Amino acid sequence: MFWIVCAAMILGLFWVLLMKARFEHALKSAMRAYQALMPAAAEKKKKAEKLLRIADSLHAGEEEADLTRTLLIAAEGDNSLNDQIRTESSLDRMMKELKKKLDLYPEVRADSGIRSLYNEIERLKPKLAHAVMTYNETAKHYDEMISRFPGIIVSRLFHFQPLALYERTEEENENLKVAF
Repeated sequence: MFWIVCAAMILGLFWVLLMKARFEHALKSAMRAYQALMPAAAEKKKKAEKLLRIADSLHAGEEEADLTRTLLIAAEGDNSLNDQIRTESSLDRMMKELKKKLDLYPEVRADSGIRSLYNEIERLKPKLAHAVMTYNETAKHYDEMISRFPGIIVSRLFHFQPLALYERTEEENENLKVAF
């Protein structure tokens, strides 16, 4: 009887370690997908910040200046994955708001610098969409693994946390289309 209990404990320990290794592998896959997403997202963010600064300089209205300040404050200190995903979503919303504001000022909207930056941001969207899709798939797989029984026991034991998903509604995607 003693040997059966020892064998069961050893098998249980191996199972826990195997589950932990599977979770770590799934987490690393999600992080690799996220790292692939970051260069395009950073380039989009840089171009959007430049676009907001140009719009500020061309029309020094308080509302546009507030948009720029809000974006730059939101961009500071984004260290966690969840914060970075939230900032990227807020950047999309700000781009939508900026487009609405620029529609009110045709002379600003007609500026070739602003038009060029908008076009560059548009060219980044397919690359970002693919990277976001890959990240979301790996993050969902990881989240499912750590939230289902019996994996939830191991995930709580080793403090595995769910990952944030990058979500954008169809309405946001449609409103972000730029036409000049």
